[in-house]
Amino acid sequence: MDVKNILAHCDHTLLKQESTWAQIKEVCDDGLKYGCASVCIPASFVKQAADYVGNELKICTVIGFPNGYTPNRRKGFETAAGGGRHPQRRRRDRHGDQHRLGEGSAVG
Repeated sequence: MDVKNILAHCDHTLLKQESTWAQIKEVCDDGLKYGCASVCIPASFVKQAADYVGNELKICTVIGFPNGYTPNRRKGFETAAGGGRHPQRRRRDRHGDQHRLGEGSAVG
């Protein structure tokens, strides 16, 4: 397996709360350049990044990061803040609770 095949299975990640749009854009550019599976970024940048990369790169985020101690109600708000661009997609928080982006509620 070569590097390109490996990167196609890896998420390029920047999850610092203090991340700027310029940093997120750079991560997206790198993800496109190197053929990463997706970029994993803070929920507040999901819609902007998805608009930036179009259908060329998957965007993912995390809910309840970094420790997962936030209550489910808060995780729902974070999920809703993540976009709504792809409400059919589901995400899991670090405790395995599943959420649908854009719907703001735990799925199960």
